[in-house]
Amino acid sequence: MMKNQAFSFEQVLNELIQILDVELDLHRKMLKVLSKEKNALLDARIDQFTVAGMEKKTLIMNIASLEKKRLGLLGLLEIHFGLTPQTLKLSRLVGLVPEFYARQLNDHRQSLIEITRQIKKANRSIEHLVSQALETTRESIAFITNLIKSHSTYYASGKMGENSTSGMLMSNTI
Repeated sequence: MMKNQAFSFEQVLNELIQILDVELDLHRKMLKVLSKEKNALLDARIDQFTVAGMEKKTLIMNIASLEKKRLGLLGLLEIHFGLTPQTLKLSRLVGLVPEFYARQLNDHRQSLIEITRQIKKANRSIEHLVSQALETTRESIAFITNLIKSHSTYYASGKMGENSTSGMLMSNTI
């Protein structure tokens, strides 16, 4: 809806509900992508993990675009109700609109709260898995580094030296 275009209260509410429908759908898709990302991580499928990351990025851009539209519609409703700009939230709007719209808006609000909670939980789970994978990688690198260090030798002077030819009591082969 254009800012300069005349609008009716019902048109704005209907468009807001349509945007919330699409936002919910995108959030549900995000939850599925997060599941794919987690499975790819668990299966060590870097290609699938990368694809899931790109899908997430696209969904985030689409959600951000819708959020901008939603905030614009809330701005029009703030003008309609004579409210201070950027103060109208869905929870408050539910109490200001007719019951028909209030029920739909409240249902969407509750659904968004729940799906957002699920997305946060999925993100924390993936973050934990990535953190564990990085720690395991660091430990593996440290282990390998210690294996390939040259062996120490104590010289008659008491000094300790490390090089590739001293300090070997046995050969490196079995």
